[in-house]
Amino acid sequence: MADIKLFHILNGEDILGDIIEESNDIYTLKNPCLIGLAAGENGAPQLSLQHLVLFSKQDVVEINKSHVVYAVTVDKQIETQYNQMFGNIITPDSKIYYDKILHALHKTGQQHPRNRIQ
Repeated sequence: MADIKLFHILNGEDILGDIIEESNDIYTLKNPCLIGLAAGENGAPQLSLQHLVLFSKQDVVEINKSHVVYAVTVDKQIETQYNQMFGNIITPDSKIYYDKILHALHKTGQQHPRNRIQ
């Protein structure tokens, strides 16, 4: 099971990553990324995730605990977006998933299969 945490670093960066190993002074993170807010549609803020190490094949990094201000568990929505970004297996919240399907069908002018008249 993934142990996804948000780390606030002394330099002000917020890093999201899956802790795969932890020692007394080091966090070892798989698929670390920077997390922040960016302007989305109509200027509304939306979550932004960016690979921490852009120009490397390496997907595991070590962060010294002395550089970490705090580490916290993330909200389910952020965890879901992180898992989608890295192709991890996710268990969607069925109500949210169903609502998104209905919304997508509505945008394309289609109906849910259960609502079609035969």
